[in-house]
Amino acid sequence: MHCVTGIQELQALGIRFIAVSQGLDTDESNPTSKLLMHILASVAKFERSLIKERVSAGIKAAQARGTWSGRPFGRPKTVVDRGRVVALRGSGASWAQIASTLAVPATVARRAYAQAQGKQTIADLGSALPKPCLQESGI
Repeated sequence: MHCVTGIQELQALGIRFIAVSQGLDTDESNPTSKLLMHILASVAKFERSLIKERVSAGIKAAQARGTWSGRPFGRPKTVVDRGRVVALRGSGASWAQIASTLAVPATVARRAYAQAQGKQTIADLGSALPKPCLQESGI
């Protein structure tokens, strides 16, 4: 009923609210307009309650499926054959080539390689990763 309260506040300030396209007039002398305004406010409140009910039901259904918003909890898991990553890397393939072949991001391929080598993180691989080319600055 915020609509009705807001319009009553406007009336208290001496402001007359007229919605031309809906045929609403808040004139005190027109009881039909007041009735129509209250009916529309009630319908709006009813619609809001229906929306709230549907959202709540949707969230409960999603939680029953193990999700919150229709998506699985956490980051999506990419399944990568670690043995294939190791074999491709052993054959001299670059990370970009491995990623393209397996249709995964290069970081996923690197992580799978690190895990196959018994390392916890990509940084633990050390010399297994290519070194960046550095130019001598002459300083």
